[in-house]
Amino acid sequence: MSVSPLRILVVEDEFIIGYALKDRLELYGHRVLDVVASADDAVEAVRTGAPDLVLLDILLDGPRTGIDAALDIRSFSDVPIAYLSGNIHLVNEAETRSTRPLGIYSKPPSDEELVDLCEAAQAARSGSLSAGP
Repeated sequence: MSVSPLRILVVEDEFIIGYALKDRLELYGHRVLDVVASADDAVEAVRTGAPDLVLLDILLDGPRTGIDAALDIRSFSDVPIAYLSGNIHLVNEAETRSTRPLGIYSKPPSDEELVDLCEAAQAARSGSLSAGP
């Protein structure tokens, strides 16, 4: 499947990982709208930037998690969300289920995972796939 360029928001509190993801996604032809580090910044960026995909770290700077951000985002947007975690074994999938993510990926995701994820987001954007496990 050929993927047309997506507008992507990266939510990652580790600067090096966030900008490495940005660089990789832009090499694939996508546009990264921003790299933000907190749940509140993520919610605001979705509200103002209308991304096609949100790559969302679960543990973020500040008192709120990526899951908190996703719950807020779901109150006003159906944008596809994919979680990233450096501790995938600690993720409680039951907590994430209500946010209907495209998936949960270990950091950093492989090139193949990023390509598959972008294809899934493209399908969700075109209405041919519903987000969620």
